Amino acid sequence: QFREPRIAFGPTYKLDVGTLKYASGGKARVPSWTDRILYWAVDEGADSEVQTWKIVPRSYTWIPKLLISDHLPVVAQFEVALNLPAAVRASVKQLPAGKVA
Repeated sequence: QFREPRIAFGPTYKLDVGTLKYASGGKARVPSWTDRILYWAVDEGADSEVQTWKIVPRSYTWIPKLLISDHLPVVAQFEVALNLPAAVRASVKQLPAGKVA
């Protein structure tokens, strides 16, 4: 099932371009959260032997300094844990923490 991290920032749509003011133009649009990031989550009760991944949202926010549109960009950071079979784990090259291949 798809999930969304908890929203803890203001609406990201219908700003006056170049400002953080909402919908002051002639169109009567309500500010809203139209820019979203969803992730696929495995049910909490899933068998850990069968579950192959776990995704945990670590941050979810907007970037209020990019004022080039009537939308504000949204960014998220996730931690992804993989539950690989032993045969696959044995063939995967181990990297030091924080390193990406």
